[in-house]
Amino acid sequence: MCPECGSDDVRIEEYDFGRCSETGYHDAGERYHCLACGATGDGDDLVLREDEECA
Repeated sequence: MCPECGSDDVRIEEYDFGRCSETGYHDAGERYHCLACGATGDGDDLVLREDEECA
């Protein structure tokens, strides 16, 4: 669910930029784009609905 507006109309896209030349760390992850309000951000920022929380 979008952390900005609460919509479930969210698209998640993976990215992989390979290794950072300065740090050597692998630069990859997920980004979200809310189709309702246009918000974008890191996939870790998405909010679980109360009925979907882990036990």
